[in-house]
Amino acid sequence: MAKAGSFWKCSKCGNLVVVVKQGKNPKVGCCGIAMKHAKHA
Repeated sequence: MAKAGSFWKCSKCGNLVVVVKQGKNPKVGCCGIAMKHAKHA
């Protein structure tokens, strides 16, 4: 599970994003949009 504040890579644009919410599908800010990512890139 991802911890809040950890860095993930967006599967859509490849930018590094910060996980802002803990859970199975953490919400991350990517390209200015809050998106859900289930897999760690």
